[in-house]
Amino acid sequence: TALARLPVLGRHVADPVEADVAAAASSGHALICGYGRVGRELVDALDARGIHYVVVEYNPHVVRSLRALGIPVVYGDAANPAVLEHAHVERARLLAVLMPDRTATEQATRVGRRLNPRLDIVARAGSVGDLERLREAGATEVVQPEFEAGVEVIRHTLRRFGIGGLELTNLTAGRRAAFYRHGAIEPV
Repeated sequence: TALARLPVLGRHVADPVEADVAAAASSGHALICGYGRVGRELVDALDARGIHYVVVEYNPHVVRSLRALGIPVVYGDAANPAVLEHAHVERARLLAVLMPDRTATEQATRVGRRLNPRLDIVARAGSVGDLERLREAGATEVVQPEFEAGVEVIRHTLRRFGIGGLELTNLTAGRRAAFYRHGAIEPV
């Protein structure tokens, strides 16, 4: 295929690591688009539980590092249907779209949904304005990192002031529900 002829740091994509991708993508794997901070955390969590995954990454230096670690990775732009097909999106159970570029995130979400209508898609929203766009693109779940960081700061702070248990759980769950439903919430 044309994808197999793409050079990666002096090598071709079609090399022995392709067997790793095929094995990891046997059926029901997670497909992780973007290996930044969140992607690394997700890979660590999946590894710890023995869950198969394939990473899609655009940075050739990151791809080389992942291959050296034995992590199944496909080099390319996750917004490109050929790249997601190469990572076996049709057999994936979940697509995590974690790239920082909002346009690429939206496009990869649309492409993933089109190629596998049953796919569970979790997408990272760079801003509040991206929440609805990503839902419309086909995301099952949308996560906004700055909001989630705020919820964790609230949780930690209130615990230090003796608020915990069900009250704290209800407060944080309520804030998340309101935020992801409306994209903005009232102050605590």
